[in-house]
Amino acid sequence: MSPTSRSPGVQGPGSPGDGSGADWGGRPPRSEDPMSWSIPLSRLGRTEIRVHVFFLLFSLVELVRALISEGDPGISMPLGFFWTAASLIFLWWIVLAHELGHVAMASWLGGRADEVLMWPLGGLATARAPAGWWPSLLVAIAGPLVNVAIFLVLGVVLYLQTGDFACVFPSVFSTGGLTEGIVVTSSSNVLTTLFIIHWVNGLVLVFSSLPSYPLDGARALHALLWRRLGYTRALTWTARVGFLVAILLGVTALLTTEGIYAGYLVALAFFCGFCCQRELNRMRFTESELEVLDHEELGTWAPEDREEGVVGRINAPGGGVHPDGTAEESAAVDRILDKIRSGGMKSLSRAERRLLKRASKRRRRP
Repeated sequence: MSPTSRSPGVQGPGSPGDGSGADWGGRPPRSEDPMSWSIPLSRLGRTEIRVHVFFLLFSLVELVRALISEGDPGISMPLGFFWTAASLIFLWWIVLAHELGHVAMASWLGGRADEVLMWPLGGLATARAPAGWWPSLLVAIAGPLVNVAIFLVLGVVLYLQTGDFACVFPSVFSTGGLTEGIVVTSSSNVLTTLFIIHWVNGLVLVFSSLPSYPLDGARALHALLWRRLGYTRALTWTARVGFLVAILLGVTALLTTEGIYAGYLVALAFFCGFCCQRELNRMRFTESELEVLDHEELGTWAPEDREEGVVGRINAPGGGVHPDGTAEESAAVDRILDKIRSGGMKSLSRAERRLLKRASKRRRRP
């Protein structure tokens, strides 16, 4: 997931707060939230580093396959155990660099990163960037841009050393591109190492850029659509596109790829489809919550509510929410919806809830 805004309070391993066990760092896994299927590893400043169970399972399967294949030539495996272990190490550091790209951009924009979630394809950093489509777009593309920079550097080196474009632009939709590049660079362990890093980096770049949740491509697409359609409609259309991309990915895997790699791609397609549905469900839940907000709950504004958050900014001198509902109010509602999407309704102040209630009533008027 590419980076999203999240309410404060991502807790470190063993911290109290929600009654969950220390083993999960204050965030136990939930069946309806695939992003919670992770365990804490360490902290980098205020940023918690977690590893997704998919990363651990993928690494374990590949190491076992590599170990078995060395004694069974009938198993299709382009890398031996040593190179497989090395490639997984390369994958770890490339994904970490990808995630830190999101973190750095969010910090540069004035936000902060609460969490880095390591999984095989990157794109799941949790960053608190200023609300709005432009900051969201910058944070979403920051991770893939790190991979682009690595790709350009290694691509130039490999072309100068081999003169073979197959090494520069290897296919990542099957292991054929990996096998071909290893053959071309087999005369030098250094070149082989650089090529494997290049291939793994290209894998992360291509798949993290797909416009399907929870990948960075979907976050970037949502930000672009947000500008024209508004937050909610943009999310709906992005999720629909994500469903289509997930279906195409699964069909492509079944028709053009074979073996366990096809299984990985099909699993990714199902995972992306599940996450797209989850995004839609979360937005529908938000809308239903707005319909039943208790007026008594919103009856009074505490002084601090008037001064802080989105409501305080738009009520400041020079701003203002007009009675007929103008662009300022629409932008404020979009920012609040972005906050709900990551932190839930409980993350809102009373003033923000009141603004949403007023905007919701106005939009339902005939």
